[in-house]
Formats: sequence, structure tokens, C-alpha cells
Amino acid sequence: MKNVAIVNLIEYSPYFFKEIDGKSQIDRIVNYAESLPNVEKIIFLLKDDILDDNFNKILKTEWNQEDLISLFAESSNVFSHLFYFYGDSPLLDIELSKNMYRDHINYYAEYTFADGYPYGLTPEILDVEILPALKILAKGDSDKISRSSVFDIVKKDINSFELETTIAEDDLRLLRISLTSDTKRNFNLLNRVVRMGGRDAKSITNIIKKSPEILMVEPSYVTIDITHGESQQNSFLPKRGGATQFMSVENISIIADKIIEYSGDVTYSFVPEYEATTHPDLMEIIRILTKEPNANLFLETTGLGWTNELKKEIKENEKLNIIITLDALDPELYRELRGDRQAEATAFAKEILTFAGSRVWIQATRMKTNEKDMEQFYRYWQQYTKQIIVQKYSDYNGKLPDLKVADLSPLKRFPCWHLKRDLHINIDGDVVLCFNDIDGDYSLGSILSDSIEDIMIKKREYYTDHIKCVYSDFCRKCDEYYTFNF
Repeated sequence: MKNVAIVNLIEYSPYFFKEIDGKSQIDRIVNYAESLPNVEKIIFLLKDDILDDNFNKILKTEWNQEDLISLFAESSNVFSHLFYFYGDSPLLDIELSKNMYRDHINYYAEYTFADGYPYGLTPEILDVEILPALKILAKGDSDKISRSSVFDIVKKDINSFELETTIAEDDLRLLRISLTSDTKRNFNLLNRVVRMGGRDAKSITNIIKKSPEILMVEPSYVTIDITHGESQQNSFLPKRGGATQFMSVENISIIADKIIEYSGDVTYSFVPEYEATTHPDLMEIIRILTKEPNANLFLETTGLGWTNELKKEIKENEKLNIIITLDALDPELYRELRGDRQAEATAFAKEILTFAGSRVWIQATRMKTNEKDMEQFYRYWQQYTKQIIVQKYSDYNGKLPDLKVADLSPLKRFPCWHLKRDLHINIDGDVVLCFNDIDGDYSLGSILSDSIEDIMIKKREYYTDHIKCVYSDFCRKCDEYYTFNF
């Protein structure tokens, strides 16, 4: 029985070329692949020719999911089973992989995967006999390859296949850990884990359970208060403090440079309480925040105030994503919640869906006020897009009336996602504990004059308290801790 290992290195970051504990990542990957059961050939999938000629390489300038499955079929016709994994996963566990393969063979599985482990510790295993069926399922699939591509294709007709799942003793899915070198924060986490003795799934799981503070990484989601201009009088959002009406372009530029230098990649958004189109320099701000390859912007808007020039920016800027907050279909209810100009906002939504649909979301905040309208709202917008967000209502730690329809909080509280991954910047440049701190009572410093590391040191104190189940008065009242952004 002969097997093949296929390694995905189509996308990579500069951190892939850095060593882990004195050893290159490509050496780690090759050593792992060579140790897999009965593997006689290792194939690397590439977009750029980053490896020496002594490697088996398949280069394509563009890859999609159909290409991936076709490549599997073409490359494995003389093999029995296929191991598939990403090349930026230097901590793949060989013993765990061998156990997965043993179960794959013993239980006559066609597709075997692991669940509950941090990403980057296990491969996917396929019986090559499954590939003709997967080729049919993937035919015409032009979606970009993702880390879940194989499973996404399998689950199109999941009941037709024999699947085997290796379940982790400790389910760590909730922690969303990725032990990869695809970003600066993940690479830094890799190094922390290795320095603490992490070598395999068991030792890494023990480290994470005993030292969860290492999971607080560089901010990945940054909200910025750029304007206090309004296009409507929203009835269920508060007003934020601040002495100025607009954040300057100069300050935006300083923030963008410091965030990218510290985090490496980032998703930006603006606060939902005000309308971004009221800022006179919105076009320039959008371009500043999306100029870096690893920076994206999710802009939440009422759908009002968009000039033709700004609409053109939506069409042409692939890193600009738009969330349109509409909240109700019924005209009277819309007027009660948001004010006038529903027709204008609706027309804007329908227009940009025609040319930027994959980067546009329609949103409604679910609350007691509009609960009866939710079904017809959802069904109406389903005609135009599948990307509909039904957002949880926030009372901003008791600042607003409690209009929640249901309590969605977990039975057991865990440390706040927003302390762990987010950064909120007020209009004057102050960084506060989180976006719920609308009065700026918990200032951590100024991003304009302080280092982000100094700000994060203060923030880590709160996160460490959360790990110990010790909460400030502010945090104790919050039920946003379990919501996740990026």
C-alpha cells in the first residue's frame, strides 16, 4: 500500500521563512511528511516558486476548489491514500496522525479528520477511491481554496461517504487556536507554545489549559470612532463622548501605521452609532486603512449619504466590505427605529448588491421592538442575498433599556473575546477597555502618544482577571464577552 502527501503552500506569509526553535519550517514539514505511514511521494502545491528544484512541485498562478480536487485525482492514481495538510503548520503531530491513519484503515474510512484540536496539529486523510465522486461535487467550483475546502466539498453529499473523526479529549474549538505561521499573531503564539515545551497535541493542550494567558495575542479587530455626524436619529444606540466632531486624516494615518507594525494584519471597523459618510474625508480614510495587503475594512452604514464617487470606491476596493443596517421592513417600524429615508437606504442596498454582492451584508438588530418584523425582513432580503446578519441587541452595560429577546449568554462564563482580540479607539485617540465603554471611563492610554505594547500591558491585567473569574464592576454587567468579531 503506497500513499502520497500533498502539502498546500499556495498562500504563505513572511513568517513561514522564520525558524521555530532553531529549525526551519520547511524542514519540519518534510520530516513530518516523510514519517507518515507508507508515504512514497510528497507534493507541494505552490503559486510562487519558493522551494528548491529538489522538491516535487506543482505551480499554478491561480487556484480554486475544483483545481484542488482535480489535482488530488491526477497526483494519486498510483497511490491508495492521500494525506493533505498546510505547509505553514510546523507542529503537526506525527503520532496523532499515525493513530488517525490506523483508524482510517481499520474502519474502512474514505475521509478522516480530527475535531477539537487546535488547527495545525492534524492532517486530513482521503482514500483515493473517493476522488471521482469529489471531482463531480467540485465541478465548476471557482471558490478560493480555504483550510476547510476538502470538508466543505465532502459535506455537499456527506451521507454518501464513510467518515471517521478523531475526537480530542479536551475540546478546544471554542478557543479558535491556529498553530500556523500565516500571521504575526499566530507565529508568535507558535513560538510561545514551543518555548513552553509544546511538541505534540498532548503537551500543547496541557500548556493551553494551564497557561491560557498566552492566548491573548496582538489585536486582530480594531474599531475606530471617526465621526460624530449622524444621518438618522437611531433610537437604540447611545451617544459617545468626545470633544471633537471628526477624527483627522493625520491621526487615522498614525493609527494605521502603528496597528500594522504591531499586529501584522488587521480588520478595521467604525463605530455603529454614527454615520461614516458624514466625515468629509471618508474616501481618503478608506484608502489609508486598506492600503496594506493585510488590512481590511468592514464599514457599517445606514446606507445614506453615499456619493457616486464613494460607490465607485466600494466597487473597486476589494478590501472594503459594507454592512447596511436596516433593522426593519415595515415602514412605520423603520421610522420608529431609525427615522426617515428608508426608501433611499433600501435603494442603496439593492444597488451595491449588484456590483459588490460578496462584500455586502444586510443587517438587523434583533430586539423586542422589531421581533415581529424579523421574519418578513429576513425573507424579503433573502431574495437579494444570502448574507444577512441578525445581530444581538446590546444595552451597553445597562446604559440603555433591556430590549433583548433572549439571553444568549453561555451557561459558564469564559474570558472576554473583546479583551483578547479587539482594540477600541475613541475619536480623540484614547484606547478604552472595549467598545461598550461609551463614556471612556476605562482609558488604557492614547494610541497617538503611547506604544500599543504599553496599552496592551494594561489590558492584559483585565484579561488575566477574567481567567481567574474576577471581574470589574464594568465587566460584571456585560453580556458581550462571548460575541466574536475577527
